[in-house]
Amino acid sequence: MIAFWLWRRALPVWFIVPPTVFMLFLPGIAMSINVWNFVESGQWLLAGLG
Repeated sequence: MIAFWLWRRALPVWFIVPPTVFMLFLPGIAMSINVWNFVESGQWLLAGLG
């Protein structure tokens, strides 16, 4: 939301890009690890929903 607001007002958005990428990348890794643990333990419903 903040990035869109800054972009619409023609303000610089370069300083918000690294935290945004980090906050997309890190939870993605955590979710992948969690889904892999579900598959290993045979919890197929959780793996499918994860």
